[in-house]
Amino acid sequence: MKAPVWLVCLVTLSVSTLLLAACGTGGGKAAASDKSTPAVPATRTVAPTPTPTPTATPRATPRPIAQVFSTPTPTPTPSPVTSLTSAEVTQLVYLRVRSCADKLGTIGNRMELSLTSDYSTDEKQGRVGVTDKGGALTFGQYRVSDATGEVTSAEIVAAQILQSGVTCADPVARLTQGPVSPKILIPSTPTPEPPPVSPGVTEEQAEARIWIAVYDCFDPKPKRISFKVYAENPQRWLVEGKEETVTRTFYYGLWTVNATTGIILPWDNLARATANQACFRQP
Repeated sequence: MKAPVWLVCLVTLSVSTLLLAACGTGGGKAAASDKSTPAVPATRTVAPTPTPTPTATPRATPRPIAQVFSTPTPTPTPSPVTSLTSAEVTQLVYLRVRSCADKLGTIGNRMELSLTSDYSTDEKQGRVGVTDKGGALTFGQYRVSDATGEVTSAEIVAAQILQSGVTCADPVARLTQGPVSPKILIPSTPTPEPPPVSPGVTEEQAEARIWIAVYDCFDPKPKRISFKVYAENPQRWLVEGKEETVTRTFYYGLWTVNATTGIILPWDNLARATANQACFRQP
C-alpha cells in the first residue's frame, strides 16, 4: 500500500523547503522525480560586514614662521665727477686775485690769502671765496666752470677785480666787524686786448728767463724748480717764484713774460722792487 501523497510531502518539508515547492505541483510524478534528483539545500547569502571608514586624523595647524626684515642699506650719494680738482679750481682763482692782493701792504711783506671752495652739482662749477689770512679783507666770491676752467664773478667785488686794468689799494677804513673789500680803481676806458698770437717763448723758456733774471738778487740763491709758469692768456706767461722749506717760505716775486718777445715785467710789489736793483738782468 502506497503512502499518501500528503505524508510524503510533509516528510520532505522537514528536509528542505525546496522539495515542498516541488510537491505543490501534485501527483505521483513529483514523488518519482524526488527519488531521482536529490534535494539541494538552499545557500544562505551572508551580507559582508562593511569595512569601517577610518576617521581622519586632524592635522596640526602649522605655526607661522616669523619673518625677519633686515634694515635696507642706504644707497650712498655718488660723489660728483669733475674735470677739475679742488686744488686746480682754487689755483685758477688765486692767479686772478694775486695781482690785486700784491698791490696792498708794504714791499717785501706779501699778503697771504685764504681760499675756501665747494662744488655745485646743479651748476657744474666750483665756487671760491677769497679773503686775507686774518679775514679782515675780502676779495670776492668767484665761480669756476668745470668744463672750461673759466673764472667768473659771483658778486660785485669779484666783478670789479676781474676787470682788465683795475688797480687795487688799501681800503679807506677797516671795519671792526666783518671784512671789507680793497679800494678798487677802475679805468674809464678799458685797455683793449691784442688778438691772440702764437707764442714764440715756450713755458720752459719763460721759467728759465725769470730764474736767470733774479738769480743774483736773493740770498739764498733760488733754484730753477722754485719757479712755476701759468698761461694767463695767449700773449704772456705768468711766473711765480716761491720755495717752501721745513722752517720757512721764500718768495721771489710774481712776473710776466711776453709770449712773443720774451720781455720780463714785474707783476707784484716784490718783483717791482727786485727789478729796480742792479742785480736784476733782462736776458
